[in-house]
Amino acid sequence: MKLKTASFTYSASLLILFGLFSVALLRTSRLLKTETRDLIGASNSVQMAKELKSQLLIHNRNAFLYHLKHEPRLLQERVLQRAKINEQLKILYSLEKSETDSISLAHVSEAIQKYFSLRDEIEERQLPPLEKYQLVSDQVDGAAILIDQLIAHKFEVMKNLESILGHQNQFARGMAWALLAVCGLILVGLLWVSVLYIANPLVSIAEVIRLYSIGNEQIRAPLSGLVEIRKIAETFNKMADRISEKRIEHIRFIGAIAHDLRNPLSSISMAAEALQGDDQKSRVDLSKIIYNQSLFLNRLVGDLLEGSRIEAGNWNLKKQKTILNELIVECVRLFQSSTNIHKFIVNLPTDPMIVFCDRDRMSQVLNNLISNAIKYSPFGGEVVVRGQIFPDRLFITITDHGIGIAPEDQVKIFSPFYRAKQLDTQIPGIGLGLSSSRKIVEAHGGILTVESELGEGSVFKIELPNPLFLGTDQTTFNEVVPNSTAESESSRPSASFLD
Repeated sequence: MKLKTASFTYSASLLILFGLFSVALLRTSRLLKTETRDLIGASNSVQMAKELKSQLLIHNRNAFLYHLKHEPRLLQERVLQRAKINEQLKILYSLEKSETDSISLAHVSEAIQKYFSLRDEIEERQLPPLEKYQLVSDQVDGAAILIDQLIAHKFEVMKNLESILGHQNQFARGMAWALLAVCGLILVGLLWVSVLYIANPLVSIAEVIRLYSIGNEQIRAPLSGLVEIRKIAETFNKMADRISEKRIEHIRFIGAIAHDLRNPLSSISMAAEALQGDDQKSRVDLSKIIYNQSLFLNRLVGDLLEGSRIEAGNWNLKKQKTILNELIVECVRLFQSSTNIHKFIVNLPTDPMIVFCDRDRMSQVLNNLISNAIKYSPFGGEVVVRGQIFPDRLFITITDHGIGIAPEDQVKIFSPFYRAKQLDTQIPGIGLGLSSSRKIVEAHGGILTVESELGEGSVFKIELPNPLFLGTDQTTFNEVVPNSTAESESSRPSASFLD
């Protein structure tokens, strides 16, 4: 699993989990708030009902006392108490939420209104106070009983609400403990995952690097943990493998150099030994052998030194305006006389291919590529050098029909000292030419690439920036190097070089 995916999954899981807990807690909180409000409303209703009953009884008592004493104060208190009872009924109606409670309250209100009606009716009669009191007592008792029933019902509602609140509180506490437990499990799981997939793999890689640094070059990092950590281990393993390959390549390079040096040195040694007793004519021939082999050794050492300088970056470019058409022709002519089994064909645009480059370095690149085209076409064939102009780029391709390059070697051949295994003992070389050539081309802002098939040949392509586009017809070609021995090809306007 990738670190990004793991982080996203972990974060999403936490958000979903805490979201569910939050919804549950919010719902519980709303329920608690609602139930608490209902409990307070029920408690207020009970208090108001008790006060209503008290006011009703006081009103009946004051009415009886008034008939006994005929005090105006008592009459005034009766009026105020009646208004207060009606006001309390309105408040009770506003507090009721359930249909059952509203019906009960309606019965209470009806009983109270019958009491007031009966009280108003007997006020006009000339009856003794005690008789009047007895006439309304049953109605007052009935209203009081209804009020008591309402109060009892409210107490039952309050009891149920208290039970619900208790359960909700228990649920909230359970949710809180569950949240704490889940958080603890998540932390433990995160710690376990971190140790298993991050800490342990990193410790293993660190130990592998330590062992590698003290000389254990065969050790490799285990591919474990998150994808990014596995990539680090894989990169380290590839680096270690590459270093091992480089070491093997250097050993093979030393062997190749020793092999290439041994032959001319043996020839020089044998020629020098033969000079001791030969006549004058033989000495001249042997001197030529020594001279030629010395030139070969000098060229071999020079190539090695030059390639080493380029690989080390210890060189400078001296750029100047250069017409590549002329440079290409010079390089082809140089190699034309070195082989009699290869046919050189040059296709160049009519317009000059102008670049700003180090002429000597660019000549070195072309010479190396053309030389390789000859060396790796041991049975002869065509070597085609082609130039093209585009608005922003210039292209030079060198094509041969030789032995080709295996797909697995097409990237490696540009590495210093690398040579395909099947060529080590067949074709001489030190493995620096293509590496140096690519570095030179890249230093000019260009690209050097290859396309090849085994047994079919290779195409090396140089791509350079075009500093000056002349806007002329780039599809017109002419013979840049006339050669009387070249075969006529009417179907392809080109210059032919043939030894």
